[in-house]
Amino acid sequence: MKADIGKLKIAACAAAGVAVLATVPAQAATARSAAAQSASVTLGEAHAQAAGSGGTVYRSCATKGVGASGEAEIHGWTQAGAKINVKLSLMDGDADGHYAAIRFVVQGLDGSWKYSRWNTVSGRGKYKEGWGKVEYSKGIDKAGVEVAEFKGKKMVESCMDVR
Repeated sequence: MKADIGKLKIAACAAAGVAVLATVPAQAATARSAAAQSASVTLGEAHAQAAGSGGTVYRSCATKGVGASGEAEIHGWTQAGAKINVKLSLMDGDADGHYAAIRFVVQGLDGSWKYSRWNTVSGRGKYKEGWGKVEYSKGIDKAGVEVAEFKGKKMVESCMDVR
């Protein structure tokens, strides 16, 4: 099942084909170390790495106080027009009445921005992850995630890692 968001297409790869993220037990959550987070590479390096070895590119961020943290694991980004496989991971790190949210973000070669739908989780230690396919008709120049905390429909705080 594909959800068309503007010209950004995101296809769910779950067996049911319905949700991009599926709930998993909190103990399955793993925090990436600062060293692993700093191992993210720039777009040029990502293209060279992916074309040469099929390497994985990571984008991640966390809101202040670690109320929400999330990551995109990007596979198959060999060229701007590639259909890429993306794993999104999201964790709510605080029992503060807010919920954590994540969405995949791309910037096209023409400078346009497109966003997937928000995927959410709520409750201290709650963790979700899921796979999807992404393609953008204007080519993908930059890709990453936006992670946010919401109270109701109001965004309280957010961060982005898009490069």
